[in-house]
Amino acid sequence: MIDHVHSLSTQLDNKIMSKQIATAKKRLDQEKNIATSEYLNSSLALCTLDQNGKSTIPKYLKQIQMLKDRISKIGQDLVGLKLLSNEISSLDKLLSQENLSFSEQDLQRLMELLVHEVLVNETFIGINLFLSTFGKEMNAS
Repeated sequence: MIDHVHSLSTQLDNKIMSKQIATAKKRLDQEKNIATSEYLNSSLALCTLDQNGKSTIPKYLKQIQMLKDRISKIGQDLVGLKLLSNEISSLDKLLSQENLSFSEQDLQRLMELLVHEVLVNETFIGINLFLSTFGKEMNAS
């Protein structure tokens, strides 16, 4: 585990992680703005329907609900990005300790941040890490 921590310290360059998170946040903010604008336009169109437009009410209601759901999902993704940013900061703080002599509490927190899932089979135990996929993607680009 400690060897993996040493190898991660170079991968977790805070600037790179911050840039990736900022890019994702910017994209989500744009998507949220577009969805919010579409939501407002659909709401306005629904509110200004005349008697001849009553047959289109279900279409507008369905579209409004879909847009509300999309805005909610984007909001959840933004919260997830904020959580990721906080966890990366915590991880960076742990990894920046000069002598890497972790307390038991620090090691437990580090494992919570690193381990995505543990797979137990009859012949082996597999540990999937959150940042291993990200590290591979960063190396590929």
